[in-house]
Amino acid sequence: MEKINSVPDSLLAPIPWFRQMQKDNPVFFDSRFTLFSGTTGAWHVFRYEDVAQVFRDHGSFTSAYIPKSANNVLLGESLIFKDPPDHTKLRKVLSKGLSPFLVNRMESTVVELTQQMLTPFLEKGEMDFMKDFADLLPLWIVMKILGIRDEDFEVVKNLSGTILASPEMTRDYEMFFKAQLEGKQFLEEVIRQHEVEPKNDFIGILLNSKIEDQSVSVLDMVSLSFSVMLGGVESTTAFLGNVMRALITYPDIQDQVRQQPADLPAMLNEVLRFYPSIFTFSRVAAKDVELGGQQIHKGDFMVPWLGATNFDDAIFPEPDVFDINRKNLGQILNFGHGIHYCPGEAVSRQEARAAFGYLLPQLSDIKLKEGAALTLHPSTTVNCLKSLPITFTYNGEK
Repeated sequence: MEKINSVPDSLLAPIPWFRQMQKDNPVFFDSRFTLFSGTTGAWHVFRYEDVAQVFRDHGSFTSAYIPKSANNVLLGESLIFKDPPDHTKLRKVLSKGLSPFLVNRMESTVVELTQQMLTPFLEKGEMDFMKDFADLLPLWIVMKILGIRDEDFEVVKNLSGTILASPEMTRDYEMFFKAQLEGKQFLEEVIRQHEVEPKNDFIGILLNSKIEDQSVSVLDMVSLSFSVMLGGVESTTAFLGNVMRALITYPDIQDQVRQQPADLPAMLNEVLRFYPSIFTFSRVAAKDVELGGQQIHKGDFMVPWLGATNFDDAIFPEPDVFDINRKNLGQILNFGHGIHYCPGEAVSRQEARAAFGYLLPQLSDIKLKEGAALTLHPSTTVNCLKSLPITFTYNGEK
């Protein structure tokens, strides 16, 4: 039974495990589970209502558990690891900084970058969708949002790749902590560049914003900029790859959305449910509390499986079926719940909608390249493909 309860070696096809755990062991303690901090032992939570409670009740399940130290300077200070009132104050500033880009520049920027990245592969009729596109577009978008120079792309790519990796899988904690310090120093330099040459972007807006009548500190600007990276890169990369995975797995959807572009948002919503970008996000019990019939003690780590909630048939009838006509897709918890609903959600959705709105009219007969096999990055946090070799027919720019 212990082996059945433990997280499978691969989460490429997790639905049977999710459904079994919801039925037989919806809240259970796994003493062998390792979190990204290196801590072992955590409560796993699978049913929709229980997971929603963990995210909603921040008085019982806290996000503010990362030690604030030089090693954890980015994660420890980031928005997702804060509780009210600090979270509330910073969240308002973050939303203010993101709004202009999302409203005025997002779609045109995504379409322009999508065109640039696809062009070298169109006549070839094949590409690795992850390595040639999905791994790159979210990085470029986050750089545009923050106001990072194009020539720093490789720096951002290397730093984010290391920081956003799962050290519990790589076991390279030294590199993980070193990258956080380097990331802090890099973002501080970007802020200094903005002080010398003001820009109308996220950091430029932060420099002119206030928190309770006080200028936003450099540490808070670093924290908020990293929160944008955290919310806008990894989960969006996963989302873009999972959209393409759905299109090659259910080829009829390609034709439907190509012929009826208005169905694209519904298709993207069902991808988020069926191939959740985020599997889990940890919490810690702030006090003794009962959940799902289990007694949780203060200080216990919690692993609410956001991805599993999408297959809870109490909420989503016939959850094993990919169906873009579902009426309650607004209930998915992929981006969290309550005050910690991910601010990167709007970035991910708009990015995917603009990219595939441009891509689908041009490409048809999209298939997984013969002989290719899908694998995921080793993570219990993000559901992200390592590579996705595809072939297609280029229809010409529409």
